[in-house]
Amino acid sequence: MIRFLLKAIFLITLVGFILQEVDAYFIKDSFYRDSIRTFQSSDRNFDIVFFGSSHSYSTFNPAVIENELNVTAINLGSSAQKLIATQVVADMVLKKNRPDLAVINVFALSFNEEKNEGFTSSNLLAIDFLPQSFSKSSFILNTFPANEWPMAFSETIRNHTEWPESKKPSKTFNYNNDHNHYKGFLTSNSTFDDGTFLKFEKKYKAQNKRFDTLPDIAKKRIDDIADLFKNNNVPVLFINAPSYVYDVSPSHNSYAKSIKSYLTEKGHNFLEFNEVKEEIGITRRHYRNPNHLNTRGAILASTYLSAYIKDSLHIPLTKTPINLSGNPYYQSNPKNNSLFYKDLDSVTEKKLFGITDAKLYKTGEETYNVLFSLSADTIGSQPFRLEHEVTLEELNQYGEQKIFQNRNKTKIVYYGDFSNIDVLTYQNKSFVVFSFKSPLKQFRNLSFHAGDKRGTTVFSIDTLSVK
Repeated sequence: MIRFLLKAIFLITLVGFILQEVDAYFIKDSFYRDSIRTFQSSDRNFDIVFFGSSHSYSTFNPAVIENELNVTAINLGSSAQKLIATQVVADMVLKKNRPDLAVINVFALSFNEEKNEGFTSSNLLAIDFLPQSFSKSSFILNTFPANEWPMAFSETIRNHTEWPESKKPSKTFNYNNDHNHYKGFLTSNSTFDDGTFLKFEKKYKAQNKRFDTLPDIAKKRIDDIADLFKNNNVPVLFINAPSYVYDVSPSHNSYAKSIKSYLTEKGHNFLEFNEVKEEIGITRRHYRNPNHLNTRGAILASTYLSAYIKDSLHIPLTKTPINLSGNPYYQSNPKNNSLFYKDLDSVTEKKLFGITDAKLYKTGEETYNVLFSLSADTIGSQPFRLEHEVTLEELNQYGEQKIFQNRNKTKIVYYGDFSNIDVLTYQNKSFVVFSFKSPLKQFRNLSFHAGDKRGTTVFSIDTLSVK
């Protein structure tokens, strides 16, 4: 009998190990993988950690928080993340990290645990990239029905029908060109049209159920996660991100008021952004859709939150020395060091619709920002290209990364277009940023061209070596 049990344990362990190795080929990739990887691989303690759904990762930009407060920050929000799943993410964080502050975004959908496909997929996304733990296993066993346990534990079992098309994802997530991202923060510069708003308004106006008190399940979820952080001596700030839903939906508005009432009753810190969004200056141009802020809106919200943490919470922050060289808002200061810097003369500035200087920064292992300061908060509409020479051997280093080449395959070329929608303003300075990805450690004849028909050379560098 003992021998049989030992064989069974060995077999189960072996199968589990094999599935864990193979699972990497069957995951449904998400930028959230990068968020968890950034957290897990860091040898630094994160001073402020954000939790929640897309409302969190579209609103609270660690780059702004770091630059404003001189702290390390990360956003661990995932799409439609429920508070019951946030508990598992928080448990992972607290096993490795004791932040000075946890910021948790909560709103009606944080507590929607109706058993449907959306609930299942959001929970799987929230836990798939987390390391195996007792908390994660308990969550699966208590949240999913028994017949779904195998697929919840293993992406291979869940997505095996996609073989042989499935393949292991790239080392880092492949972001779209219009994505602005930094340590778990993700949004774009886009805005929405009248048609989009009318559909949004019609959908949410129809939801007319009112909430005089918070449902018991919501109270329990709040109490559970508050206790988890309290037991680990970590202060919590609950927060509700800006959204047009509170302007059009009596149901969501009453639910938000119920959340505020319960958190206040329990003595928790709570910031309702929808009560101060006009004071902050958040308008329609600061949303990528009626439910989520764009990059400009996130700058305003994150700057306000930084001041609120500093002036109202009175929480001691570690403020250990940090490297901000990859932070685009730190980069916007012309006094800060860059790989390359060039002041433009007045003639070139006029040709480029107000670009006054160009700076090149390394922002990650294989990522770079070219940041252009502007004389005003407009840039017109102009195409651009960045290019550099490559050998065949260097070309092979790009692997499956999508790239453009000249006809002779002697250059790699990145194309794009700047418009007024790309202009960001921070600390009264306006700028635009172009980001690109390259595995190379040395660039030859690196040049940037913009303006009419990409005819103006902004800068040209013979050789640039990077670490």
